[in-house]
Amino acid sequence: MQPLVHQGVNTMTNNKLRQISLCMLLVLSGFSHATTLDVPSNIQAVTVYPDSARITRHATVKLAAGESRLLLNGLPLQLQTESLRISGHSSSPVTLGSVNLSQHIQTELVQEKERLLRAEIEKWQEKRREVVDMKSRAEQQLLIIQATVLQKPTGSASPQTIILPLEQWQPAWDTLDQATAQAQARIRATDKTLKAFDDGLQQLHQQLAAIATGETRSRSAILYVNAPEATELQLTLRYQIKGTSWKPVYNAELDTDNNQLTLQTQAEIQQLTGEDWNNVTVQLSTLHPSNSAGLPALESWIVRLHDKLSFSSEEFYEADMAKDEAVETLKQANLSARSAAKRQAPAPAASLQLQNSQLLNTTFNAEYQVPGKLTLSSGSDSRRVTLSSQTLKTELGLYSYPRIDPRVVLVSQATYTADAPLLAGSVALYRDGSFIGNTSIETLQSGETLKLSFGEDNRIHIDFQPVPEKSSSYGLISTRNHLERAYRISINNQHDNSREITIYDSIPVASNEDISVSLTGDKPDLENVEHKEGVVAWVRQIPAGENTPIEYGYHLSYPEDKVLSGL
Repeated sequence: MQPLVHQGVNTMTNNKLRQISLCMLLVLSGFSHATTLDVPSNIQAVTVYPDSARITRHATVKLAAGESRLLLNGLPLQLQTESLRISGHSSSPVTLGSVNLSQHIQTELVQEKERLLRAEIEKWQEKRREVVDMKSRAEQQLLIIQATVLQKPTGSASPQTIILPLEQWQPAWDTLDQATAQAQARIRATDKTLKAFDDGLQQLHQQLAAIATGETRSRSAILYVNAPEATELQLTLRYQIKGTSWKPVYNAELDTDNNQLTLQTQAEIQQLTGEDWNNVTVQLSTLHPSNSAGLPALESWIVRLHDKLSFSSEEFYEADMAKDEAVETLKQANLSARSAAKRQAPAPAASLQLQNSQLLNTTFNAEYQVPGKLTLSSGSDSRRVTLSSQTLKTELGLYSYPRIDPRVVLVSQATYTADAPLLAGSVALYRDGSFIGNTSIETLQSGETLKLSFGEDNRIHIDFQPVPEKSSSYGLISTRNHLERAYRISINNQHDNSREITIYDSIPVASNEDISVSLTGDKPDLENVEHKEGVVAWVRQIPAGENTPIEYGYHLSYPEDKVLSGL
């Protein structure tokens, strides 16, 4: 097979460039009499990036000897023109003279789905008109019945008056009553039917509005080629396009009996490109083609001195209030997250054998080959495919931060060992088959720790109680304010066996040497947890059925003439 030869070479001497330019002019002048061929193309493969996609189209055309003008219609309007690449193969040499892109706007329907929706709306509207006619007839019958007057045989009568003997009045009333009831029933029935039609039409119009454009906007690629003899040309077009994306989503299933964490990685794909993908090969890539290819501009970092600004006591009090509000907000956020997790619990899924995608590692990014072929219409619901599934050995621990949240939470810590990075995304949490809630993770590399919380251990109860604080002022040389605060934590284990639990809390951190802070009571086992100053922890082994206390606090002092903020 011969590759498609592109006219023009970038790296040549000036003389050769002039020769090529002359050849190009001669070739292009000959194309004015070229045979025009419409060449249908279809999408064969798609590489989906987190915020775009690379589309690969294939086309086959039989060329006669000489010049030909190839029209490839139906390309999406929003394709990135600078990304268009064309290659090809044939049994004999074929030369590509030039490539032009043109835009077409037509008033035909964009997609088959749009045509079907419009046809469906027209059917519904026709049926609705039939119901309106039925209601109109029933209303007319009711008006005629209401205008009917029964009268005795004597006296004059209007045209609407029905003269009946007295003994026939009751049957006549019964007949009118029955006819009235039937007409009213038909009116009520048609009202209900019309409401159902209106609701259905509203939904159809909403679906149509999501995809309808009222016109077709597309591009056409025009290729000028020259073949010395008749041949068949296999063309490949590649281009980048916006309007499509994929993101990772995870299912984390914890087996507490075996201390195992099964992590299933899925990809959620969505596309709004305007062209449907029908039975195409799909790859998923972690590359971000839209991100800047270079480094940001390097700038100097200048620091300057300014006069100090003193805060008023009111501003200190405002800072105290802001701190209290922040703590309360954190508590409410914890409660809201717990409520949301309960609301979002999905129904249990049936057990399926999932086919994983194949990981295709490159030097700088990861790519996944989705198994089989994928069909995904533009504007349709997103599609999920499984990328990988792995089982990790995990360490389980019980943790609590009772000052903010009295719950005891089960935490899993496992070392992530896969070759590809674990991308940031949402995680659905399952513990021993039960849905716990949702969380999110940041990007992890192989060898880093995956830390996930799997909900409350409701067999361990914690009671957090502040002890009434003590405050005083004293000093020999200079008077200082003294404040003592203490807390009592009671941990009750209702499990059948002993459990280890870690209790977190924060103590004040002095930002000024005039402030003195010292711990009192039970000394913590850990200080500056996670490299955060003032965060401490007590680790306790709680026997089954027993209650273990932790009593601690702090002593704080500061100059009497100062206002303390932050408590």
